[in-house]
Amino acid sequence: MSQMKKEDARQKLVNIFSRILNVKAEDVKEDFSQEDRSEWDSLNNLLLLTEVEKEFGISIPLTDVPRITTFKKMEEEISKLI
Repeated sequence: MSQMKKEDARQKLVNIFSRILNVKAEDVKEDFSQEDRSEWDSLNNLLLLTEVEKEFGISIPLTDVPRITTFKKMEEEISKLI
């Protein structure tokens, strides 16, 4: 993926996290973690996954879902699939 596409994808992902979890975009960093954020509960996790799949036109394998517990891991998953 080109650097420009990677930056565009990152910004889209930040916007999704910010909107779904109702947090400031500047608070969404690589280490943003489900473990540390009460906003990232099971329902919002489902909403995040659904919105990411829709926005990026991908399908995240169910076997990969449990390991996506940080912003960075979500970003890595998207990079594998687009």
